[in-house]
Amino acid sequence: LSDPFAAPKHTSILRCCLLRCIVSLVITQLLPLFASQRPITMPKFALLIGSPYGDLQGSSVDVERIANFLEKRGNFTITRCCDGDATLHGIRSAWRGLIGKLSKGDTVVIFYSGHGGLVEAPKLPDGDRSRGHGSLRQYQFLVPIDYGKSVEGDFRGLLDVEISHLLRDTTNKTPNVTLILDCCHAGRMARNPIFGDKARVKRLKEVQHADIARVIERLNKQGFLVGETALQGNEDAIRIAAAATEETAWEVRNEEGQWSGVLTDALICALEEAKESQVSWRTTFARVNELVGTTFPQQHPQVEGPETRRHFSLETITSLALTIDMEEDEVVIQGGRVTGVRERNVYNVVPFGSDIDDEKSWIGEATVTDLVGFKARVDWKPRPNVTGIPKEGALAVLWKEALYEWPVGVPKAVPELWSTVQASKFLRPKKAGVDRSSLADFDYDDGVVVLRTSNGVEIASVETDSQQPSAGNFETIVKKAETLAKGQHLLGLGIENRDDLLHHNVQLEVGRVINGEARPISTDGSGILTEGDRVYVSVHNPGPNKVHVQVFSVNISGEVFLLEASTSPLGRMLGPSDSHTFGRNQFKSRLQGISLVWPESVPKSQTIGERLICIVTSAPVDLRHLVTGKPPAAPKDAGSSALEKLTARLSSGIPKQLSDVNQGAHICYDKIEVPYSISRLEIRSSELPELGPDDDADRSNDVPSHLAQRGVYTTLVRTLRKVPAFLWVVNEHDEEITVVVAKYRPNRLLKGVGINASATGGGLNYETAMFVSPATKKVLRPPGDETPAAARFPLWTRSEKYGVITVFCGPDKRLFIENDQVPIGSTVYFRKEPNLRIVAYDGTEISCDTPHHPESL
Repeated sequence: LSDPFAAPKHTSILRCCLLRCIVSLVITQLLPLFASQRPITMPKFALLIGSPYGDLQGSSVDVERIANFLEKRGNFTITRCCDGDATLHGIRSAWRGLIGKLSKGDTVVIFYSGHGGLVEAPKLPDGDRSRGHGSLRQYQFLVPIDYGKSVEGDFRGLLDVEISHLLRDTTNKTPNVTLILDCCHAGRMARNPIFGDKARVKRLKEVQHADIARVIERLNKQGFLVGETALQGNEDAIRIAAAATEETAWEVRNEEGQWSGVLTDALICALEEAKESQVSWRTTFARVNELVGTTFPQQHPQVEGPETRRHFSLETITSLALTIDMEEDEVVIQGGRVTGVRERNVYNVVPFGSDIDDEKSWIGEATVTDLVGFKARVDWKPRPNVTGIPKEGALAVLWKEALYEWPVGVPKAVPELWSTVQASKFLRPKKAGVDRSSLADFDYDDGVVVLRTSNGVEIASVETDSQQPSAGNFETIVKKAETLAKGQHLLGLGIENRDDLLHHNVQLEVGRVINGEARPISTDGSGILTEGDRVYVSVHNPGPNKVHVQVFSVNISGEVFLLEASTSPLGRMLGPSDSHTFGRNQFKSRLQGISLVWPESVPKSQTIGERLICIVTSAPVDLRHLVTGKPPAAPKDAGSSALEKLTARLSSGIPKQLSDVNQGAHICYDKIEVPYSISRLEIRSSELPELGPDDDADRSNDVPSHLAQRGVYTTLVRTLRKVPAFLWVVNEHDEEITVVVAKYRPNRLLKGVGINASATGGGLNYETAMFVSPATKKVLRPPGDETPAAARFPLWTRSEKYGVITVFCGPDKRLFIENDQVPIGSTVYFRKEPNLRIVAYDGTEISCDTPHHPESL
């Protein structure tokens, strides 16, 4: 072998073996290095609990929606505990089973949708308190499906203390835990008068009672409460709640008839918008609150724990600065709505590597003008001697945060209306694919613009020039929408800093005044008042500290009124045990009440919702700028309180300057809300106003041409481009008739209650028939007299497009035609036949089957 030429075959074999050894050695040494560069995917687990206890219908839907999202997001092993499986034992077993599977580094999501509740020990006489009964501390709990089987000694709720231990045991295994509770435990509301039967509260309506001391003692003995938990909450877990502690959380039925938790719906929307972006939970929940606030402004979802983390990750986002650079000829911030960017936000621009807090390093100012996806187009204003954005880009640091602009639906066919909304500081046009819902919607038809709330309640309408519409045509109705937006901001007024929360025991009583006596209504949202009622509001302070209270009413149109604004512009001071009643005369001798007025321009076609807002403060605060029609507040100086700065922003649309957020006088405050419904006032036929002589058809100058051609009227016919908002009624019967024309159908249908019966059990006649204001009546003589047997009835506005007509025959006023809708501008001929003859304004016949009563009436 020493001679390489002597044995070429053996040499070749040796070389081959040597090469294999070298390759094997290289692979052995380098393979771990390559493997370490590949990301290691840690297991992901989700426990999804849905307990449809009581009347809830959306819990299982919420679970499936969360499951679908997590499956799309990435490889979650999902355990469902729903419906019949969501018993107390089932939830405990599922959670304990999850803990047993976990290892360090795993990702965990625990989700609950259902009712929450409060439980306390029953109140006993002072001399009869056994161990544990002396304290009336309330415990929060989740409501399993078998909660109704609770008996003494066997409480079937999952207490907050046990949840804390379960969460601690979970984070002891892995810190990457997210707990989501779509329920609430407190809150004052039982019904939402705006949504009615389409919304349900996610808590038990009454505080429950149980021997809590023995329940906890039993849990200790069973080993469910081993060890200690953190007093201030688990510092490792992201904890998401559907509402603040004293607020109400809701589930709502959508247009497809499907029920879902308001939190769940908004949370999934915000997470889907964010996709895989570098977004923290804190930023995401600003977006969640925007989405929830559009329809449920009083519900403020909360996130606690390490909220600077990215979604379902331990990675944190320490800087809120965004990248800004040039794209083609435009300056663009790399961040959209999901990263907290809003139209009109103002950012300071700082070069990379500079101190963002050093004003000397700022090179310009960028104001957001438009949001497109994950980018924001800005108006760039460089500082003197600055040529532009650096080629490598720069950082955009938020300096002034704009007030949230509510999305409203705007028809594309009216660009002038769109531009007017776009210029508003309170509104913006709704964007498809971005905004799930709108605060309100504009409809446009033949020169008439109608503004409706998201629930379809008309709150304003205006006629414009349909031939040549301009932005000026729409300013009035857009201001109405801005009023609605300001009212929505007041309804959603929250506590931005928990240190500003005022702790108090102030109580409100609301009711109607009848013969000088107070008749309270429920303050949980189920109370109903009637247009024209005299209303009182009583405020009582049973606490040990003095407080200041101001009471506002917010109607369906968003208009805000301050009670006793002229006599107590800064509110009422209440010392310990003091009370005050709004609606009592100044000498406090007689309860008079405040007249309840139906909102102007809102049709009386349905019951509407309204709210009282009581703002309780630790010191006097001037909040008159919140009142509709008052001048907006001027920007507050740094010494003003957080409440003054916040309400000034709500009334004027001025941005929040972040540099003075934590400065100013410290005035604590809280908000108490009392929602109620208003039903329309019905008027007896005999009490309806009669048409005056100026409403006789022969005196009007807009008579339909077909009537003039027939010789019914000799007056000059005016040529109109629009159909006038009137009805003409002609009596062709041989006896007098009494005609009632109303704007709306009455609450009580006249038909369908029996020939000789009314809804109240009496005979149905002229005296018992009820109508909703506005309505007018007129007695029309039979034909043959010198004056025409006809009259012109007003329809008040053109937006309804119909009037409602009722006809009574003869001097004894027998009901014959009831509640028939007749198109605007029509002429109605009454011949005592089952069907009215109806002729449109242009002279064409309209076929219409009319409900009528036989002659026996």
